[in-house]
Formats: sequence, structure tokens, C-alpha cells
Amino acid sequence: ITKQLTEKIQSVSSGEQIRINITLREKFDSQRLITEVRNMSKEERRTHVISVLKDFSKLSQEGVVAELNSLERSARVSSVKTYWIANVINCMATPEAIMELAKRSDIAGIDYDEYRIVLDPRENEKAFFVEGVPGSREITWNVLKINADEVWALGLNGEGIIVSVIDTGVNYD
Repeated sequence: ITKQLTEKIQSVSSGEQIRINITLREKFDSQRLITEVRNMSKEERRTHVISVLKDFSKLSQEGVVAELNSLERSARVSSVKTYWIANVINCMATPEAIMELAKRSDIAGIDYDEYRIVLDPRENEKAFFVEGVPGSREITWNVLKINADEVWALGLNGEGIIVSVIDTGVNYD
């Protein structure tokens, strides 16, 4: 359990749930996968990598997911989401559930998922807030840095467009 999560646990009541990220101990051998796909076409590589990583994460996360499902039935865990690309599980959990999970040998770490930047659908769609941080409603610095507010003033707002970023790290080689 990270220091940040330990501090958060101390500031909440026992039944209150905290958003956490659970990192599994088992790591995929990416070098082996790079070797496997070397002579494949782009589409074959994509299909193969997704399949292999999904299978790996499913097997690796199986025991933790089973425990999370049990804890969910007792209302100590909710909103369980598994991520195959990084072998991480995100969920809401009570301090007691976090302490139980921390005893598992297949978990490398549990961290507090502090910030989630989301659109506030209740008011000005161009303003953002940091979930869980009262009074944080603002246009974030990175939006201002690229002058998005000036584009919005021209009437361009990206309506109907979906944008996603998946960052898996950097391979310097």
C-alpha cells in the first residue's frame, strides 16, 4: 500500500470507499512478444498482441478478481474494472477491503487513484473539474496551453468526436 493511499485510508471512515489501482505482480515478457511478432503484418501483430495480452491479464488477475467479486457482494468493493494492457485493476474499496487485498502475494502494489479529470455535464461543457476535489472547477492548464478556449469561441467544440489516449510507456530501444 503506497504512502499516499495509507494517508487517504486514515482520513476516511471505515465504510467509505476509496478509488484504488491494484497492480499485479506478474509482468508480461514484452521482449518475447516483440520477437514473436517480428515477421507479422501490422494487422496480424495487432491481433496477436491484443489476444496474448488479454489472455495473460485474465489469467494473472483471476484470483484477485474472484476476491474482488466476493468483496463486492459484501458491499466492501464496487466499480471493478480490469485493464489488460497494463495488468491493473481499478475499483472502489473500503479500507478493510484494501487491507485484505494487501495480504495477497500476487499483488505488487495498491495505490490511491486520486485524480480523474472529467467534463462536468451539469454546467459549462468547456470547464473541467478534478473528481473528489471540491472547488476545482476550472479550465485546466493544458487546455489553455493549446488555446482550446479560443477555438471554442469560434464555435468549434468537437461535438460528436471521441478522443482516447492509451499510454503504455516508452521503449527507448
